[in-house]
Amino acid sequence: MRTVNGTQTKEAAGTVGEFVENVFFPDCNRRLSTHSRRNYKNQWRMYLQPYISGLRLRDVRPHDIQNAFDGLDKDKGEVLSHDTFTLVKVCASAIFALALRLGHVASNPVIGTSIRGMGHTKHRENGAFSLDEIIKMTMYFEGQTLATVGICAFLGLRGPEIEALEPSDDEGENMHVHRHTKTGNGVRIPIIAPLRKCLAGWKGKINLRSEAAAIKEGCGKLGIRWRGMYAFRRGLGTTLHGLGVPAKVAALILRNSEEVCRRHYIKLDEAKEKTEAMGKLERVFESASASQKADGQRPQ
Repeated sequence: MRTVNGTQTKEAAGTVGEFVENVFFPDCNRRLSTHSRRNYKNQWRMYLQPYISGLRLRDVRPHDIQNAFDGLDKDKGEVLSHDTFTLVKVCASAIFALALRLGHVASNPVIGTSIRGMGHTKHRENGAFSLDEIIKMTMYFEGQTLATVGICAFLGLRGPEIEALEPSDDEGENMHVHRHTKTGNGVRIPIIAPLRKCLAGWKGKINLRSEAAAIKEGCGKLGIRWRGMYAFRRGLGTTLHGLGVPAKVAALILRNSEEVCRRHYIKLDEAKEKTEAMGKLERVFESASASQKADGQRPQ
């Protein structure tokens, strides 16, 4: 009765599903970016809804949320990563935090729950697409998908930045990155000739999810190992480094710190780099030795 007396709102007596659809999602639409709204909807509809949607909002307790996490781990723990479980927990906490602020619940039931040991921790390699692979893609894809490949490969934009772009941001010599982005507002990145060719079929705003699926399928047909959409951004950093562009200059294009670019965006073939570096040392040494012999210099 203390719970009932402490939560006398109409929404408190409704289901969690009703609160999410009628209150939480509209609140997200007012406050959050498209990317964040989509993430919350995905976590709810794919993972949380089957377990807690029918519960009365004010009756939900930590053990109900824990049972949902345990059930999800039992059903899909081998498929979902631990990072996904973290996102699911964040979504659940956001739902009940809003309910708490509006007076529909007496406490946030997600507090005290645990996802330790849930999901796998095997992460996909943070690889980078090579220049040869980018060339193959630009020769294979067409239309909006080709434009997406070009924007990803030659501008190195983040996901929200890509989806915020519009054809009007194409200023001829530069692409203007400025709408609804977390960083880089007002930044202009040069448009090079290969990108200009890719943009010929650009129709409008890019749906990154559908285009990523098309690019992944195309990579399979081209024999290119799929490394995720962020491999385009890492590929740009790696290619620039291979061309001799200093990391601090690459950082200007990728709009991040030099340290982050070195650590995360420049992906080296370690064996190849070691061999080439030692080869350079060998050639310099032999050249210097030959020069001294020619001069008749001999240690005393």
